[in-house]
Amino acid sequence: MTRRMQDDAFEALLGNALRIEAAPPALAQRLDAGGARSGFWLMTLLSPARMAASAAILSLAMGFALGWGNAPVSDELELDVVASLYAANDVGEF
Repeated sequence: MTRRMQDDAFEALLGNALRIEAAPPALAQRLDAGGARSGFWLMTLLSPARMAASAAILSLAMGFALGWGNAPVSDELELDVVASLYAANDVGEF
């Protein structure tokens, strides 16, 4: 019998603790103003479409940056470049 009375008392205390009460008007206005101001910018900057576009642009940029200069160059092209540099500086034949 006492166990049941303890359970009822606990449930009554828990019910009082979980009761939803309205916030004071000044606090409610401050919470609403801060949430509207920061939530707009956060949602626009972190929208899924912007994140996907940013990831695609970043991957393309990194791909070009890491691949630049790694393409094989033929020996004839290197000789043409060297010959044009010598001719531009009037060094003569090599």
